[in-house]
Amino acid sequence: MSKSKSRGTRSLAAAALIGLFAAHAATAQETKGLPLDATAHFVYFDTGSHALSPKDEGQIRDVAAMMQSMPTVVATIIGKTDSVGSADFNERLSKQRADVVFGSLVYDNKVPQDRVEVCWTGERLPFMSAADETAYAQNRVVAIVISKATVGHFCGR
Repeated sequence: MSKSKSRGTRSLAAAALIGLFAAHAATAQETKGLPLDATAHFVYFDTGSHALSPKDEGQIRDVAAMMQSMPTVVATIIGKTDSVGSADFNERLSKQRADVVFGSLVYDNKVPQDRVEVCWTGERLPFMSAADETAYAQNRVVAIVISKATVGHFCGR
């Protein structure tokens, strides 16, 4: 498969996952039954922040323990923001959010770096498109998608 066709296929997979998260984000911290035998874990943030709470660190620790016990899975970290602020600011913030979750998973919790991919969307591809506080809160998130290594990584790179 050509590199560009592979990217397109993986981008479509990422878009499908993001669309599925939108349907579940308001009701579940962990989503079972995603396509491709994947599960998602969500870390939510305050407006303009990329700081992890102790609860978030515990959740990431649980994801790391699961990954360490299952060497055939990989993680894709997808950072997102709401639409408050400029698009440039939100692009940087979504990257910072994804990077802080990556750091916690890899450096603090010893998940091998080659089993984790990081991407971010800024305010593009929101989980919820309504412009109210509920939608904003659902879009201030990092999704950690866990999937089989043969399927994994959805960033389209």
